[in-house]
Amino acid sequence: MQQMAFFHARSPTMGNSYTAPNLDELGYHFNGELKLVKNVTGEHFKFTNQRDYEVLGEAVTEDIYNRLEEIGLRKMKITESKPSFFFANPEVIQKDANKILVLIHGNGAVRAGQWS
Repeated sequence: MQQMAFFHARSPTMGNSYTAPNLDELGYHFNGELKLVKNVTGEHFKFTNQRDYEVLGEAVTEDIYNRLEEIGLRKMKITESKPSFFFANPEVIQKDANKILVLIHGNGAVRAGQWS
């Protein structure tokens, strides 16, 4: 079994000089069924160690956030309390929405837009 080697990436828990690589740099992409697979073999992700899992998780989060913005949702900052954010459609921002969808994530590893 080949281990993933994220030699140029650091887990967010490993220090302040962290820059998350993107999925392609890590050798992954979402296929047509939106399943995370390896670029070369099409294999699904297999857990090897916590560090690689966290690094890949950061890349997945960024990819999903980009996808949410590509479909028209906007990342809105919340500044009144602990700094955070939510995604909203433009009508919510303009206060002209008949319906809204709210994506709220907890404080764990899974973020808005992620489901397993």
